[in-house]
Amino acid sequence: MRKPPFFLSLLMLICICSAICAQPHLDYLGAGHSIGVKVSSSSDEGESNAAHTIDGWGMRYDEIGTSRFLGQATFGANMEEIERVREIGISSWINEEFEKPAGSYLDHLISQVHTRLDWQELYYGEDHINSEEFELGIYGGHFRQSWWDRFMTEDDYLRQRIAFCLSQIFVISGSSEIGDYGLSMASFYDILYQNAFGNYRDILHQVSLHPAMGSFLSHLNNSRANPDLNTNPDENYAREIMQLFTIGLYELEQNGIRKADSNGAYIATYDNNDVKEYAKIFTGLGPQDWDQSCALLGLEGDFFPCNVNWGEGAAVSFGDELYSIDRVHPMKMYNFYHETSSKTLLGDEVIPPGQDGLLDIEMAVNNLFNHSNVGPFIGKRLIQFLVKSNPSPQYVERVAAAFADNGQGVRGDMKSVIRSILLDTEARDCEWIEHASNGKLREPLLRRTQLLKAFNAYNDMNFYWKDSWVESELLMQSPLDAPSVFNFYSPFHQPNGQIFDAGLVAPEFQIHNAITSIRYVNLMGWCAWNPCYEVSSPLGYAEEAAEWFEDNYGEEKEMKYELEDLYEIATDADLLLDRLNLLLAHGNLSQETIDAIKIMIDPLSGYADDNPEDAVHMAIYFVMISPDYTILK
Repeated sequence: MRKPPFFLSLLMLICICSAICAQPHLDYLGAGHSIGVKVSSSSDEGESNAAHTIDGWGMRYDEIGTSRFLGQATFGANMEEIERVREIGISSWINEEFEKPAGSYLDHLISQVHTRLDWQELYYGEDHINSEEFELGIYGGHFRQSWWDRFMTEDDYLRQRIAFCLSQIFVISGSSEIGDYGLSMASFYDILYQNAFGNYRDILHQVSLHPAMGSFLSHLNNSRANPDLNTNPDENYAREIMQLFTIGLYELEQNGIRKADSNGAYIATYDNNDVKEYAKIFTGLGPQDWDQSCALLGLEGDFFPCNVNWGEGAAVSFGDELYSIDRVHPMKMYNFYHETSSKTLLGDEVIPPGQDGLLDIEMAVNNLFNHSNVGPFIGKRLIQFLVKSNPSPQYVERVAAAFADNGQGVRGDMKSVIRSILLDTEARDCEWIEHASNGKLREPLLRRTQLLKAFNAYNDMNFYWKDSWVESELLMQSPLDAPSVFNFYSPFHQPNGQIFDAGLVAPEFQIHNAITSIRYVNLMGWCAWNPCYEVSSPLGYAEEAAEWFEDNYGEEKEMKYELEDLYEIATDADLLLDRLNLLLAHGNLSQETIDAIKIMIDPLSGYADDNPEDAVHMAIYFVMISPDYTILK
């Protein structure tokens, strides 16, 4: 399918902007207001009000409301799922998702490695493992290939979405040393994914002990103070577990508003002395074993790394480095290197001296988990990821209450928190749609995933390994690849202009700039015509092997959309845009935007009997780059 040249795309974009700016009114029959309009009918009883023929009350509310909900709760949905959820109801759908069993990203990656070995055997022959061509390295890129393959083939929509949200709170990054160890990244992601419907306390505890986090925030091989060497415990994890994972920088009311002292100054949740005390707790954690990659993969033989005898028969010990150790299972406590003195936690809770280091960590995790800030702090973060950037204090308070008690006396129940966020009146009621504080910029990764799901992207191989280069380099967002522990963007980011002047935040705008915005528009000029999903070769990057895969499987791996239903209605621009408005924009396209897009596609749709594709793909393109779509309301 041909694509429009760049200059044509740019010209059309300018035309759309001009058309939108030239039409200031929002009034139109069927979806406008009825102010100053008198409508008569034979009956105005109950919900049968004559004015509704003008104001559009109730028009497709169920479908639009369902589409909007799935835009918040998933990576994207097709028409079949929208209709199904409309039939069973949102609450029932959430219950269904809660009941779906959790899989494993680690198991999926291990399976993918064996598939890769099968392809190598097909290409190199039976002795491929002992040949010079064999390469066992499993890196961050392989984790992301597995992430995309799992996204394309599994249907645990809500769990996947929540796991990705949690990965932006508990950040590790493939841009660090851990990016060389894909199995470690996958097992870390499993903590977030498998506990997405569990308890927040378990996530906090398991993350604290994982070697990927230990490496990223440097409490792996973190030793107690040594006065002779003038060394002290590393404070990195101690600071971030408070600042980012639990309580934030300032004391909060349960509605998320910062507390202030008698002078009006915000009250800090912790000080530098507290950081030092918690740093003592996260000492003594070291490797549990030597590298377990070959055992996990069920491989053995005279090839790297299976032929390496780490430590030459010696037991693993505190201080052994990341490249040689078990990077999948929890870290082990070496009490000799643990600070055994007493520690004073927040709220003046004292950890007694001399107890086992793992018990110290249990007490510290419980201390932070039970802090009153965690509910409003983490609850607001999750609202920002799923629903809106600027939730009202009342919304935050309701979610914080669900975190504090799920109705059965359990604190930190993620199901309770998720249900509270997604079913809240502020998330569901249409009266919030046009409120000045409502909405959020869709994350670039979610714009990519929604397009794939909306049109049932597929290939004939059912093979979806993808290295995520487009997302990382062009859109600055890819799974477990944030530039720092502070995520891809700050929850407090305020772009200059009207948002800043109104005292609002717009976190995702931190990675939406002059460069990424143009890249996105250009990328959609490609993705609207095809899924722009580059399937990675299972044979790696060896040029001859990659060419062989392309020559033999190029057509089978080619990605396609299912757009036949749209081609059938392409001659009716109104009907086509109505469908795309529901499917992609959740009913948020304004009449100005619809009219502007119609100007672009009407000349093409006139030829739709012979070639309907142009009208459909152009319509998708302009919807995807419209402000009405990119802002989720």
